[in-house]
Amino acid sequence: ILALSPLAAQAQDAATTSSAASPAAIDPIRLEAARAVVEKVFPAGSYGRMMEQAMGGATQMALDSVGKMPLRDLAGMGGLSQDKLQGMGEGTLAEIMAIYDPAYQQRMQRTMQVMGTEMSALFTQFEPAMRDGLQQAYAKRFSTAQLVEINRFFKTEAGAAFGEQALMIWMDPDVMKSMQTAMPAIMKAMPEIMQ
Repeated sequence: ILALSPLAAQAQDAATTSSAASPAAIDPIRLEAARAVVEKVFPAGSYGRMMEQAMGGATQMALDSVGKMPLRDLAGMGGLSQDKLQGMGEGTLAEIMAIYDPAYQQRMQRTMQVMGTEMSALFTQFEPAMRDGLQQAYAKRFSTAQLVEINRFFKTEAGAAFGEQALMIWMDPDVMKSMQTAMPAIMKAMPEIMQ
């Protein structure tokens, strides 16, 4: 969620900017070629599946990573002064929560399961608008000839397999694990970034 929030802000800025200027009409043939690409790289139901996986494995990995950080580091990110941080020990958030709330891990796992299911249903409602936006974006970035060539690739066995997995691969456990290794550094840098 932390990693995506700047992207959401940029998307909002871009949407505001693009709605202020009247966009040039896109050639219908080019738009149709873009629609065919979107159908391959963003198959129906992708958003829901992606949210379920994100709220499950990805979020759990992020929580685990933060849980391993010393509470002192987290408090420092929250703005606690160096004087107050000096007296804090090396206890991690996970260790403290195990004492304070023994059911914390179970509650968080159940919360992520429910959030995944509910967010999946919610994001499935947004999928048609997202597909329309992607269609416009592909049509703007690629020529009709390029889109036709991309669609030709998707008609091959390798292209069909790639299209089916292109979006979902970002939720793969190996990708999530590699992203998880960056979390402590991101969290440590956050106070300075916020300043």
